Amino acid sequence: QVLLLLSSSLLCNQGVVVVQGQEDERLTTSGAYKKWTTGKIANSKYTSFKILEKANGDEAVALHWKLENDEIHVGVAVEANGWVGLGLTEMGGMSGSDIVMFEAAKPKELHDMYGVQNGRPRMDHQQDWKFVDSFVEDGLLAFEATRKLDTGDSIGDWPIEDDSNLLFPGTKLIAAWGDTDEMHYHGAEDRLQASVRFFGDASSSTKDDTELFQEQMKQSEGSIVIKMDDFHVNERYPTWYEHRCFTVTELTEKQGLPADTPIHLIGFEWLLDPGDYVHHIALYSSPSETIKKCDPSGPHSFMHVWNKGQEKNYFFPADVGMLLADESENAGKGLGRVPKSFRLEIHYENQKKVKGARDSSGVRLHYTTKLRKHTGAIMEFGDPRVLLRDKPIGEGLQRHIFGCPASCTTNHVKPAGLTVLYEMLHMHKHGTTMQNVHKREGKEIRRSSVQYYDFDQGAQVVRQTQFKVMPGDSFDTYCNYNGTEKLSFGFEADREMCMAWLLVYPAADIHLSCSYRSQEKGCDGTYERTPIEDETMLGRIFGKEVTEVKTNDSSNSEGESRPAVVGGFGARKEDDVVTPALASATPALDTPSDVLQGKSPAQEAEEAAKKGSVVSEAPDPKTGTNEDVSEQKGQGQQPHRDDVKTAAAPHNASKTRKPSRPKPVGLIKVGAAFSFLLILVALVAKSRKNAAVAYKKLADGSSGDDVVSQTEEGSYGHCPVVGSSSTVRRRVG
Repeated sequence: QVLLLLSSSLLCNQGVVVVQGQEDERLTTSGAYKKWTTGKIANSKYTSFKILEKANGDEAVALHWKLENDEIHVGVAVEANGWVGLGLTEMGGMSGSDIVMFEAAKPKELHDMYGVQNGRPRMDHQQDWKFVDSFVEDGLLAFEATRKLDTGDSIGDWPIEDDSNLLFPGTKLIAAWGDTDEMHYHGAEDRLQASVRFFGDASSSTKDDTELFQEQMKQSEGSIVIKMDDFHVNERYPTWYEHRCFTVTELTEKQGLPADTPIHLIGFEWLLDPGDYVHHIALYSSPSETIKKCDPSGPHSFMHVWNKGQEKNYFFPADVGMLLADESENAGKGLGRVPKSFRLEIHYENQKKVKGARDSSGVRLHYTTKLRKHTGAIMEFGDPRVLLRDKPIGEGLQRHIFGCPASCTTNHVKPAGLTVLYEMLHMHKHGTTMQNVHKREGKEIRRSSVQYYDFDQGAQVVRQTQFKVMPGDSFDTYCNYNGTEKLSFGFEADREMCMAWLLVYPAADIHLSCSYRSQEKGCDGTYERTPIEDETMLGRIFGKEVTEVKTNDSSNSEGESRPAVVGGFGARKEDDVVTPALASATPALDTPSDVLQGKSPAQEAEEAAKKGSVVSEAPDPKTGTNEDVSEQKGQGQQPHRDDVKTAAAPHNASKTRKPSRPKPVGLIKVGAAFSFLLILVALVAKSRKNAAVAYKKLADGSSGDDVVSQTEEGSYGHCPVVGSSSTVRRRVG
């Protein structure tokens, strides 16, 4: 049960592992390992090597590899007596993992497996790993194997793709091992998560992400620190949001931030001190210095976020920076909105209500006054402010769809378009799959996705090539959940979120939030919820037999090819054509046709009026605001919670009433009663048939009777002010 991320580069010279001419001191010192490296694999000519460590820093797995033509060759060693597993993973956990398994009891065999949940992995129907050799001696298990970089098996294998771009995390791996004859539960001690760059050069493949970050930050002219100051983690509430605000003036006076020139931010260094109760750290900027309330509801622009499970460093490409400050005479000219203050948000989870916990976590921002060619910013989708707080997710499999209208990019994107550097997708524990669909002229041109969302791994960064967002483009963000009766949207880890971000350039002059209840002109998004029939409709390919997957053909009548699908390890260029084999195995989202085809808000409202029910919540085409499209007379609102209005017509509403039968007398009663029973059975059968037809229409998008819509006004202000003028604390739960 292993997923492994590999990265490093070395030469094996006369049995001694050498990295850039120096002996690697991290290598396992056991005699058996030395015997394996000097004997069995001495002539294998592996070009790269890395010791994979457990969370506590202990050496655990030795990984050797080389890339040759369209294949990867690996050698894996671990101190164990029974078995070892190594695998690629979509987000960093067991769900969505592609595994190769070796057992000492069968020293000339390998098992190609995959995992879709925490538990025993499944045997892959297509065995793509080829056994080369093994070594079992003195407590060491080692095996060598090869496979195609892209096996063509989209159900049980992830393709091993170019991971040399330092803008993205390396390839994510997991590994596990044990002393039993057959694979068994490994426990917390005999497993690891790692990251590696199979395609990295001699530098990037032998260094971890922290070392790479430090190398890139040699371009930094200075840094500022924004953090908590020995904050007392609340023990009364399991979930707590703490906010601290800092002005540019304050940072200039106290930390020496340059005040007379524009400054580019080039790197984020997240500081966990100690961070034991930190779920995430987010940083926002504001064009205002008025922070008396440090109010999260203000006009803050999202800058970046660290989630539990992610790397602690991030740096921009060499030609891109983010505007950190500009107090010069021509402030902000051509550089986007000028920050005047910053808000640090830390989400603390103290589920055991431990007393006395303290925390000083935050972020170090590295900057340069040598402006780079491009100024980047974040574009938001979904519900980034969680304005749907307390609204129900729905029981069972549910799809929540957030639309970004074309009017937003029409109003705020320049003719040359926006270049997208990377994309992040985020939900919580009940999230199953997530997609962000990019449309042009109403037609889908690309789709990023995560097929097995794993909340414990944080937000998913989609590895992909750069692409363009042009004026008139629109987006649909799909968050799919396995909900419960009481599950709702909210800030807590056990409630749900739905948000996506793009890092783009050039920066706009506004907060580019194309999302639910956005206050920017033309950017107020649509929202609706619809049930999902079963798991085959979640849009997954990995882990599903082709015969099990229900597909909707997304090509049009003229036979246009499917748009590119990216996510997991399936990154493709915007203009790539998906092969027929992949297209046939790639399920389209089972969403109403009006969502996929992009009906206008006016059309939706007109259809809703004809049906007598609410289909969706969409901006008014005249005012551009999200006004209530249903009747809610006499409905009030409570603080922090809005009412939910749903409309669902009975599936058999069109059935006509049968005329009453005359009362039978005498012996006729027996026959009449029997006839009545037959009629009753027939009516029940007809009712069930009507229900099935109605549900099918809903799934096909031809009926909106059961589509649930949220139609509240929403509020940006949820946070009381406590403490100093630059601090606000939010109690949740």
